Amino acid sequence: MGDFTSEKEQKLLESEAEVSNTEDTNADELNFEEVSGFSDDDGDSEEEEKKPKKKFIGYDKQNKKFFIGKFKIGKKLLIIILVIAILAGVCSGLIIKSKNNSAVKVMYTDSLVERRTITNTITGSSSIEPNDSYKVTTIKSGDITSDTFKEGDVVKKGDKLYQFEDSDAQNSLSTAKNALAKAQQAYVDAVKQKAQTVSSNNIGTKSAQNAVTKALNSLNDTKNNQYIQSNSAGKVKELSVKEGDHINAGAAVATLYDDSYMKLRIPFNEVDAESIQTGAAATVSVIGSGDTIYGTVKEKSSSAVSTDAHAKVVYVTVEVTNPGALTTNDYGSAEINGVACANTAQFEYVSEGTITSTASGTLENLNIAVGDSVYSGQKVGYVKYDNQNSTMSNAQLSYNDAVLALEKQVLQNDTFSQDSSIKNAQLALDEAVRQEWDE
Repeated sequence: MGDFTSEKEQKLLESEAEVSNTEDTNADELNFEEVSGFSDDDGDSEEEEKKPKKKFIGYDKQNKKFFIGKFKIGKKLLIIILVIAILAGVCSGLIIKSKNNSAVKVMYTDSLVERRTITNTITGSSSIEPNDSYKVTTIKSGDITSDTFKEGDVVKKGDKLYQFEDSDAQNSLSTAKNALAKAQQAYVDAVKQKAQTVSSNNIGTKSAQNAVTKALNSLNDTKNNQYIQSNSAGKVKELSVKEGDHINAGAAVATLYDDSYMKLRIPFNEVDAESIQTGAAATVSVIGSGDTIYGTVKEKSSSAVSTDAHAKVVYVTVEVTNPGALTTNDYGSAEINGVACANTAQFEYVSEGTITSTASGTLENLNIAVGDSVYSGQKVGYVKYDNQNSTMSNAQLSYNDAVLALEKQVLQNDTFSQDSSIKNAQLALDEAVRQEWDE
């Protein structure tokens, strides 16, 4: 190499010169840990030992910078280097620990292959707490004289836990019992009163219904009574009135007779009549024509009567079917059980009747004449009331009043059915029972 020094040696000399200058300039230098020094050969002479060792790391007060060797660094850079060094140390420790753990020897146990049941078992620990908890409170205040349980005992609903001083409780209990008795009596009275009211309302309703029915019948009668009707079938024998006449209710309008059947009320000797019974067959002879008709005994007098010839006779009624020509002008005789009658008798109609008016007023129409045949229920005339409008209006108003009275009664029943008297009494009774139970 000759007189030329190597590049490494040149840099080292420059560094030493710089450190030497730094030491001379800054006598109060802040010393850090000495790392190492440098020399040109390995032999240490006494002169070299007396020289101060050159610092590798330090702080240049003049330039206000740290240095490592010949490199100068700022504070921020130094902090970053220190943080990196710390993190590198931590990571190295973790890696070494991980290697140590992985170095644990794994132990194996040989076993024959066989079928077994795998059971999952989980173990753990915790504190036991109740699922539900309840706080028992009192509904009254007082001095507790005794209790019936100790900690850890099992109790159930309704168990007595504490006993209070009972002087006030007895008074409260007596008051509650009295209230209960009054509530019970009030409830009984309310039920009884409602039953009586229901009964009364039922009677009132029935009465109102009857009144409506009666008023309706009266209204219908008022309308129907203007028409004169026959109550039986027969022929008109006689007319007692004519159109335009003023007639009263119940007055005779016409006389009817039914000539389908005729009868004879004929006398028999008292002794001969003893063998005659009702229902016996009779043979009737029509005087004048000599016709024979068969009939039946319908009635026999209970006692004998004297005739003008001073004979004792019993009258027997015989009914015959009119062959079509008999009238009340014909006479006949009869023979019963071989016994002849004591005298003849005049034929009579079995059924005779009278058509009467059911209203008072003027006979405006009469549509029958003597000899006409009529049937039962036939309207044969019309009577106009003396006060036609007033009579009809009064009948209608009476019916309307009855209907309104019934509706009022029904409404009253409905209102009462919603009456809260029993409900209120029941609520009071329930409250009294609860109070008595609480005491």
